[in-house]
Amino acid sequence: MAKIRAFLAVNLSVPTIRAVAELQQTLRKEAPRELRVAWVNPANMHLTVKFLGAIEAEAAEAIADTLARRLARTPAIELRVHGAGAFPTPQRPRVLWVGVEDPSGGLAAVQQQVEGWMEELGFAREERPFSPHLTLGRVKEGHAPVDALLAPAQARQFGTTVVREIVLYESRLARSGAEYIALKRVPFGGHAPEPGERPERPAPAPAAAPTNGTDTAQDNPNDTEKTGHGT
Repeated sequence: MAKIRAFLAVNLSVPTIRAVAELQQTLRKEAPRELRVAWVNPANMHLTVKFLGAIEAEAAEAIADTLARRLARTPAIELRVHGAGAFPTPQRPRVLWVGVEDPSGGLAAVQQQVEGWMEELGFAREERPFSPHLTLGRVKEGHAPVDALLAPAQARQFGTTVVREIVLYESRLARSGAEYIALKRVPFGGHAPEPGERPERPAPAPAAAPTNGTDTAQDNPNDTEKTGHGT
């Protein structure tokens, strides 16, 4: 049977992604020349709830059915995108990110529930803690601090999103980068999201002019962190 590479994620609003993309463009231009950074395409930015890995194509139905039953009473979740930072430290960055705040704790609760539901279907539970953020870029080569680079964005608000669904994505890797295909959309509360509130995938941003020490990210939901990871 054919297998596909899959993950579960939530999307953020188009205005929020656009604001994050504006920051990313600034960082691309001003990043230290010593760093070669693979920048994530804004059209691919999302927040991974559960990385599933290689699954049978037919398993998508079972995953979606399980989520539909279990999420029938889940209320919408408000998320705020705020601030920026680097893993493991700004002094030796490997990943540049913006933070995702979960004021109600609803996303963290749903993520833990999804871990349990997927474990019932045979998927291993993620052991690393859930750390919601959107990845801006990954440092592939070089060492240089980015404290000063990120300082102007540490208190910046990028937007608010009302999350009303989880999306099952297939990830296809190609030379041009990763392509994420929505296989199933599972709404919270047993009904479709209100018009205008469901985060839509933003249109691909135009490629930025080449800058020294940068390239395009081969986006991988399993890079750096399996859950809470944004690409």
